[in-house]
Amino acid sequence: MRRAASIVVLAVVTCMIYGIVSDPAAFFQGIVDTLAVWLYKVYPAIFTFYLLSALLINTRLIDRIIYYLNPVLKHLRFRNAESLHLFILSVFTGNPGSVDLIGATVEKQEITVTDGNELLKYASFLNPLFIFSFWGAHNIKYALILIFVHIATNFLIARHANRANPKTIAIKKPITFSPGELFASLNKIIGILLMIAAVMTAANILYFSMMRVLSLLGEIPLIARLLLANIEIAVGLNSVAAMNLAGNVSLLIFAFLIGFAGLSIHMQVYIVATRYRLDYAVYFKYRLLQGAVSVMLLLPFIALE
Repeated sequence: MRRAASIVVLAVVTCMIYGIVSDPAAFFQGIVDTLAVWLYKVYPAIFTFYLLSALLINTRLIDRIIYYLNPVLKHLRFRNAESLHLFILSVFTGNPGSVDLIGATVEKQEITVTDGNELLKYASFLNPLFIFSFWGAHNIKYALILIFVHIATNFLIARHANRANPKTIAIKKPITFSPGELFASLNKIIGILLMIAAVMTAANILYFSMMRVLSLLGEIPLIARLLLANIEIAVGLNSVAAMNLAGNVSLLIFAFLIGFAGLSIHMQVYIVATRYRLDYAVYFKYRLLQGAVSVMLLLPFIALE
C-alpha cells in the first residue's frame, strides 16, 4: 500500500513539475483565475449564507421556523429536532460549511456522532447562488431546475434513510441573541473560506498539470476531460457549461457533478470531518448516490421539452 501511494505521489509531483516548466505563464494564470472564481463566486455565496445560518442559529429563529413548518417537515423523520435544523440550514450553507456546523454541534454534544454521520448522508448541498452563477448565463429556467433537482434529491435520500424513525417533534423555543457566539461564527467562516481557497488552488494545479501531460498524447478525449472536471467543481462546472454537448448531455453531466460535488470539495469535507471524527466514507458513498439520483430526477424535465 505504501509503495503504491509513493508511486501515485511521485506521478502527481512529476505532473505538477511538468505543468510548471511547460508553460509557466499559463500555470500561474490558472492559479489567478482560480482565486478569481473563489473571490467572485465562492466567497460571496458561502459567506452570505453562512452569515444567514449563523444568525438563524444564534437567535434560535431556525427553531421557530421549523416549529411552524413542522406539519410538513416532520415527515422527514429525523431522530431529533436539532438534526432537522442542521439539515435545513445545510441547504443554504453548502459544504464544507455544513459539515463544520454538524461537527460543531456534535462537539457541543447537542447531537451524537451517529447523528452527525447520518447527516453526512444527505445534508450536502452546493450553495444555490453558486449553482445559478454557472448555468444562469446559459439558461435561467434550467438553472432553477438544476437547483430544484439538487435540493429535492437530498430530501428524497433523507426521507428514505429516516423511514424507520418516528415523525420529528419540533419544540417552540424562545428567541435569543448572543453577540459573542455570532462573532465566533464569523471568525470561523473566514478560516473555512481560506481553506477552500487553498484546496481550490491545489486542485486547479493538479487539473492544469494533468491536462498538460495528456495533451502530449494529442487531442484530449471527452471522457478524460469529464473525469478531470471532477477534480475541482468550479473549473469542472465552467468546462461542462461551455461544452454545449448535444441532446442536453451537458445538463445531465452538470446535475451529476453538483450532486457528487467534485474532489476539491471532498478534500475540504475530509479535512473538516476528520477534525470532528466524523466518517468521511459515508459522505463519499452518498455523494455518488446523490449524483446518480440527480440525473434520474432531471431526465423527466428534459423529456418534457
